[in-house]
Amino acid sequence: MFEQLQTPDTLMFREVKRMLVGGDFPWYWTDFTVKNAEGSVYNNDGFYGHILLARPRWDNIPGPLFSSPQSQWLEKIYPMVEEIVAANPDLNISCVHRINANLVHPGQDTMTPPHLDHQFPHWNMLVYLTDAGGPTILTNESFDPIDSYHPKEDDIVVFQGLHCMIPPKKDRRVVLVVTFS
Repeated sequence: MFEQLQTPDTLMFREVKRMLVGGDFPWYWTDFTVKNAEGSVYNNDGFYGHILLARPRWDNIPGPLFSSPQSQWLEKIYPMVEEIVAANPDLNISCVHRINANLVHPGQDTMTPPHLDHQFPHWNMLVYLTDAGGPTILTNESFDPIDSYHPKEDDIVVFQGLHCMIPPKKDRRVVLVVTFS
């Protein structure tokens, strides 16, 4: 289930948000939402992303066996993650595995493929930086929806398990994804 976190009302949070939704932040197109889900019944149209801290290698995702910095922007964005942790003292994080900025344009009213971000137990944190909507959905192993979160700008949630989303109806949805254990 989703747990909503406290959003820090800080200059750092506002600056990072302005940077990520502004016109100067570099975005990179990926042709699919989830690898190996092409031709499925799900919306696998793709998205813009920016890998800040790359996930460790797993399955057919190449790379080292450890998380690794991938962007000069990580230094500017990671302090905001620390502020979120400080604003939520019950959040018990021992290791951050991945940080990625995602941008989705309005699209089909169909779920993206349900997926896990890692093959090992982990939590997902989503920081919603725009008010575009586009619910995040948790599913069971049969991919049936079991819970959904309809975000507002500046919401932050954590959750575990299979998840997906439905693209917004209007405006672009900008989310910072942080996975951790």
